[in-house]
Amino acid sequence: MEKHNYAFFGKEQAFIIVTKNYQDHVHLNFIKKVNEKWQQLKEGIHIELNLEELCKITKYLESENANKGINIIHQFSKENDIKNFKFQFNYDRNNKDKKILFIKAKLDNKPDYYKFSKPFKSEGERRLLMKIFQHLENEKISNYQKFTSQ
Repeated sequence: MEKHNYAFFGKEQAFIIVTKNYQDHVHLNFIKKVNEKWQQLKEGIHIELNLEELCKITKYLESENANKGINIIHQFSKENDIKNFKFQFNYDRNNKDKKILFIKAKLDNKPDYYKFSKPFKSEGERRLLMKIFQHLENEKISNYQKFTSQ
């Protein structure tokens, strides 16, 4: 596939994964609904994951103990890019069978944290996110030789 574009929309926030198969990185974009309209991608929060960060998140999503969360210090941040972020699954207080993905991110140039939460409708939706990250990791690793020889 030339390009991947996966979106997980909630009522007020969205988490979008974008990459091209010849790139050695993956873009994570977080947008919000403002005045009943979705932000454009450029208005939201952006992380450009390198291969090591992608592998770390994939391993976390595969873990049976994914409640603890992982912190990632983003080494290659650009202006208006996220410096560090945390992925964590918690259980919904009102429904112990439902997991919620929390992503907490800190921008270089803003003191406040940006918080994104995505309640998953089912275990299947959480598994779909895990499978997407596994696929992207496998694709990026298989193409790694091409990236390093350029």
